[in-house]
Amino acid sequence: MLIQAIIYSCVTLTFVWWALVTPDTYLQSSQSEQSTSPKPSDFDREVFSRLENIFGTEKPYLDATVNLETLAHQIAVTPRELSNAVNRCTNDGFRAFLRKKRVGHAQELLTNKTCQDLSIYDIAIASGFGTKSTFNESFKLYTGMPPSEFRRQFKEAT
Repeated sequence: MLIQAIIYSCVTLTFVWWALVTPDTYLQSSQSEQSTSPKPSDFDREVFSRLENIFGTEKPYLDATVNLETLAHQIAVTPRELSNAVNRCTNDGFRAFLRKKRVGHAQELLTNKTCQDLSIYDIAIASGFGTKSTFNESFKLYTGMPPSEFRRQFKEAT
């Protein structure tokens, strides 16, 4: 029994040692699978086109309560189909896609001369964000600066 345990331990340690010495053997296939996302199908492009049309006309992303399920229902597809279409057509998740749209709208408001009296909080809410902290975090992630700095730089440039 003891000899059997020692043999199993030696075999296990050998595999662990081999994995540590040659990590490329094990990591390369999983990394290449992750880096190549599936190409969008015609169905994905059609679903994404319908989403873009709704975003262009009705601007549902400005509603802080909009979610994948409600938009999928509006487009007449399943949430999974909509999520896959967004993932494959943008290489982003649905939430990231939604945040980018909202940040883009906020940028328009921040550079609009008629909106200069709006507070950052008002712009966050008008852009579909539920909280100012989420807005600031998302805005900085996609633009590289906080909204107040973005507004200040725009004012200085004009």
